Amino acid sequence: ILSAEPDTQNIPSLNVVSPKSSDVLVNMSQKPEIVDKLALSLLTLRTIGESYMRANGPNNGNLLLPFLRNVICMYLEHPSSDVRREATITCCLLLLPFENGLKRGQNFNTLLDFNLGHVSTSLMEEVLQKLLRLAVSDLSPVVRLCVIRGLDSRYDPYLCQLNLLPPLFL
Repeated sequence: ILSAEPDTQNIPSLNVVSPKSSDVLVNMSQKPEIVDKLALSLLTLRTIGESYMRANGPNNGNLLLPFLRNVICMYLEHPSSDVRREATITCCLLLLPFENGLKRGQNFNTLLDFNLGHVSTSLMEEVLQKLLRLAVSDLSPVVRLCVIRGLDSRYDPYLCQLNLLPPLFL
């Protein structure tokens, strides 16, 4: 279901070329059994990611950013709202770990103040922009609500950045 191998059953798919020139195949089928498997696969990936973050601590959570951008975010464009909902929840939960070490009252001027590093910052901005576009323009009210609820107070310092505001004014 989630694979880098070409699908031999002629299921509609979206090929995405990642920065390392490897193909990621996104299964775009709307068949109910495929949609159920995709949603379950995304739920499984979210669980694995949460376990990884718990085991490795919040400072290593940004190692998942390339995977979020190159694989999970591709499912934000899936025709099924169930798949988009699971991809949205997965992105919101794994983009920032819950115990991210931010202290209340800290003043941050840029995303770089969060010690993410330049590459991690740009990946995070890409994923956040996609989520914000989805929050404004998705056809499913459930998906839009999942984005709004998923971008909780942990994201406040990130969401106030000027470069993340344009998706809100589509």
